[in-house]
Amino acid sequence: MKNLETENHVKDVVRQWCDRRDAFNFAVVQTALGVHGIHDRIAALPVVITPAMVGKKIGVFLSIEAKRPGRRGELRRGMSAHQEEFMMGVLGAGGLSICCDGYDDLAALEATIRDLTGNIMGKHYSRIGKQYSFSAAHQLPRVPDGHPCKRVHGHNYVVEIEVRGDTQPNGFCNGLDFYEIDKHFKPLVDRLDHQNLNDFIDNPTAENIARWLMDEVALKFIYSVTVWETPKCWAMAVNADGLFAKANRD
Repeated sequence: MKNLETENHVKDVVRQWCDRRDAFNFAVVQTALGVHGIHDRIAALPVVITPAMVGKKIGVFLSIEAKRPGRRGELRRGMSAHQEEFMMGVLGAGGLSICCDGYDDLAALEATIRDLTGNIMGKHYSRIGKQYSFSAAHQLPRVPDGHPCKRVHGHNYVVEIEVRGDTQPNGFCNGLDFYEIDKHFKPLVDRLDHQNLNDFIDNPTAENIARWLMDEVALKFIYSVTVWETPKCWAMAVNADGLFAKANRD
């Protein structure tokens, strides 16, 4: 592990920790603003609802104040009174907040997250994906006149299905293997191949195609459907109702 000597070293380690966990960062606040109590890293940490968590209050809002190693013996570990007040506010609202001067603090945060989420981010949590492709034509009726997508044109689409959840005793994510996913999705994708998507979807943008696929398959174990129109352009529909509200309560 990198030897941590300065506060900037700690900030870099915190950034990498957040990036590895797909955290959504609201702000990276410069040190000059620290007097106002806002922490260096403010983020939303994605977690998945499991049966063990239903009915429990969990915090996914996360703030981390980075400090130079060696300041643990100082009052409030070197935090200002405003920074400590900000931390207490986050914790009081059910979030997670730490003062971090190195790897030990991040390890303790990991343990707290595992306690909150039933270890879903540990060895029992998994994500799988399956890709499909099809070719189809479409035109977008709601773009302004003169827009190139107003005309009928085509794409070689790529679709990716993602499933997230606990690894079950059979060794599969949510107990599903790729064959099971194929049974539900391949016939749906085959219906669209070499068709005009306007015959299926009123306004077939990539976003609406992804949502249409999600709604048509109507499976609660699907986390997301991503549609690529080109290798550089994609849109994702997330099954928020299935994942967060119903997946483990039906």
